[in-house]
Amino acid sequence: MYAAQESHLACGYHRSLLLERAFLARDHLSPAGAKDDSRDAEALADALRTDRRCFRLLAPLDPVVVELREWTRIAEELRVERTRLSNQVRELLWRYYPQFLELCDDVAADWVLDLWRLVPTPAKARRVREAPFERLLKRHRIRRITAAAATEGACHLRGRRHGPP
Repeated sequence: MYAAQESHLACGYHRSLLLERAFLARDHLSPAGAKDDSRDAEALADALRTDRRCFRLLAPLDPVVVELREWTRIAEELRVERTRLSNQVRELLWRYYPQFLELCDDVAADWVLDLWRLVPTPAKARRVREAPFERLLKRHRIRRITAAAATEGACHLRGRRHGPP
């Protein structure tokens, strides 16, 4: 059921649900079956008149179900928005700070955003010591990366080399 149907039912309108087979009556009015509002109205009226058995009254849904569906829609919209913004951030970083993308896969993760605040530019990355990385990783409970590894990654960001050339 669509949001418009839910809102009509909430206002007290009685609605009928047309089965898909019954709406194929549009093909009888136009061989191409092209969408046309006036033909659709005629086909719907004709189907209601001749094929009443194909329709059933829609019962109002439980308000909890309607609310759950709305929360689900909102969650999906937020997921799409997060993905869109994450892609924009990745593109931005790729343009001016591609080394940063080598440190992490998910640029929308909280700890990665905090890391970006810590070293927002390659110039800033040249000046950062190990202690801020350690605090950041501890605050976000990141154990898969040690502060030393993060510092070494930052050293890559700084453009330094460790070990023999």
